[in-house]
Amino acid sequence: MVCLREMRVAFISDIHGNLPALEAVLGDLHARGGADRIICGGDVMDPLLSSKDAWEFLKAEGIPVIRGNHEDYIVSCFEPEGTHPARVETQFRPVRLVARHLGPRIAEELRGLPLSIEITPKVGKKLVLCHASPVSNARSFAREPLSGGFGAALEATGAQAIVAGHIHEQWQGVHQGPSREIRLILAGSVGLPLMDAPRPQYALLTFDGEKWSAELRRVEYDPAPALRAYADSGALEEGGPIAWLLYDELRTGSRRLSEFILSVRRRGPPGSLSEEEWELLARDYLISKGTWEEIPAGWHLKR
Repeated sequence: MVCLREMRVAFISDIHGNLPALEAVLGDLHARGGADRIICGGDVMDPLLSSKDAWEFLKAEGIPVIRGNHEDYIVSCFEPEGTHPARVETQFRPVRLVARHLGPRIAEELRGLPLSIEITPKVGKKLVLCHASPVSNARSFAREPLSGGFGAALEATGAQAIVAGHIHEQWQGVHQGPSREIRLILAGSVGLPLMDAPRPQYALLTFDGEKWSAELRRVEYDPAPALRAYADSGALEEGGPIAWLLYDELRTGSRRLSEFILSVRRRGPPGSLSEEEWELLARDYLISKGTWEEIPAGWHLKR
């Protein structure tokens, strides 16, 4: 617990191995006078193989990291008796590739990450930082009804403000519960922003002595080096059709993967599809978006 009167906290989240985007965000933060603390909200990993570089960079900078759901995916790949879908399903091929690249030592480091961090500059003025919500690193307060148990769980934290990432969008609002008002903040994504532009996002939180406020920042950067590194690493071929969709998200800043997975599930259980069917469905989906020819993989389907 930190006990300060006034402070600035930078919250960066969902890097997904995109080191150029991380450097752009930290450069913007430095140009704006820096922050008393920088906290990473998780999902440092996957799909870029430079996930390892991003992890080591954060450690070298002494930036605390919260455990995101993608860290859970990586950890699950090294559990001897694990049953998580990340170990077998086509949807998680890029995760397994990144896990092999990271190795068991880093997976063990990820296992020990906290699920949230609290900063209390003044009694009753707590800021809770998490990946998706204080309840779970896979359940977002922006995607759940807050009228029942989920809202009560947020109130139980005693927070004046809660900031998270996870869904790769920026937003802020207020939850008015029966016992307290809580400011809710989504910081967006550093490495895979999904608001129709490839502009890295983060939140700059300020405590003025009485309340927390948030400035939601978007930063200009050149995505070409990250795209080139992704393609040159071989991850598009080894990661398969899911990697193609993630490449297009990285390139355009538009949501692809979740929409595609929903369309696949409407056809039936994803586990019943062959690899060839996954590839054809992904190709047809990207054709419908007008972006298939921009994907430097799947050449056997382009002929």
